[in-house]
Formats: sequence, C-alpha cells, structure tokens
Amino acid sequence: MERINHGSGLMFADAEIFLLLMLFFLIAGVAAGIWIIYSNPAIKTDFDKREDKVLIKRIGLMRTETEYYPLKEIKDVVLNESKDDDGDPIFSVDMKLIYGKTAALTKTWLRNKEELQKVIDEIKGFLHLFLFLIF
Repeated sequence: MERINHGSGLMFADAEIFLLLMLFFLIAGVAAGIWIIYSNPAIKTDFDKREDKVLIKRIGLMRTETEYYPLKEIKDVVLNESKDDDGDPIFSVDMKLIYGKTAALTKTWLRNKEELQKVIDEIKGFLHLFLFLIF
C-alpha cells in the first residue's frame, strides 16, 4: 500500500488501520453489552393470593420467559450464599417447591444480604398468612 503524507504527520494507511481498529472495538463493545443484557434478564416475581399462584417473569433483551406455580406448591424460600473471586460473600434467592424443583428469584449473585433477607421474610410472611387462611 502506498503511503501518502498530507503534512499532518499521520500517514493515510495508518489512518485506515486506526479507523478499522476503532470500528472493531465499537462492534465488540456493542456485542458484549448485548450479550450481558441477553444473558442476565431482569426477574419480576408476583405472588397473587386471588389467583393462588406465583408468577416469575424473566425479561431479557430478546426474550421473555414466564413460569407459574401454585402457592401451595412452595415449600420454602431460601437465601444462598457463595463467594466471589475475591472471597467476598455474595447471595441469591431461590424458591423451593414441594416436588423438589428450585426456581431462582434472583438471576445474579448480589451483595446486599440484609435486603434480600427482608424480602425473604416478607414472602414467607405472605405465604404463612395465606396458608393460615386456607386451613
């Protein structure tokens, strides 16, 4: 490739390479962002007494998944603890069903144990009240 110097100190061929590299990094950044959003959907959970069910909706960039479970099939709601790469504690919430299946109520591992425990206590209180009204 012939180099033409226009007096700016930047060669024409060097500018093309620079633009191609910038385009590559832009496309890679956009692709990484889309992958992160696609692979980590938001989870919306709705416990409904009138319908006697819990709705778990996973809302992602290109798909939405919905699961329904009767409230009477919920055995427990638990806080899971693990460690991240630095050894710090991280937490997630799962709903355990009476027939052995586990449904995740959080997609990613989070650090706010106290807030997650409050949510779990609210869910358990709701389920206990609901079960008390049935019997």
